Amino acid sequence: MNKFTLIGLFLLMLPLISSAQQIEECDECNCSFWAYVVDEDPKGLNVRDKPGKTGIVISRIPYCDYDAAFISVHVVDMKNGWMKIDGWTDGYVTSKFQEDAWIFGRLAETSVRGIAATMYNGPSYKEPTRGQFPGEEGFMITDCKGKWVYGSASNKGSNQLKGWLAPEGQCPNAVTTCP
Repeated sequence: MNKFTLIGLFLLMLPLISSAQQIEECDECNCSFWAYVVDEDPKGLNVRDKPGKTGIVISRIPYCDYDAAFISVHVVDMKNGWMKIDGWTDGYVTSKFQEDAWIFGRLAETSVRGIAATMYNGPSYKEPTRGQFPGEEGFMITDCKGKWVYGSASNKGSNQLKGWLAPEGQCPNAVTTCP
């Protein structure tokens, strides 16, 4: 890649960095982390008023036809495979929900930052480690506590190591390697 391509990519990412900061971290929430959307439905990602298929669709996060992973959601809780979100951004537009907003958890994930990340038995550095999870690989989130996420590889043919991923091991942006 030449330097002009790198500069262009950085300029494209700049709004994502600044927009994401408009949604504040939630200290009193069960969780507080970002994940990117992997839903490829051209109608958009359904946002429901409660977790589960019985929840009423209150909004849709628009589908990004050039790359769905450009859209990130801020997760504040998880319940039975559903993520409670308080907002989303596509790097240009940021939307914050004032009411309960839930998405199906398998439609958002994170990646592992860098070459590899240590997986833990629990959401604490004091917990024993489970091994290394390879970097730049999709990480399907199934639980959370604070800024820690629990899950495994989103690619079934990949490393199926399960465990807790620390905040600095998460890369919630699918279009960069989060060095």
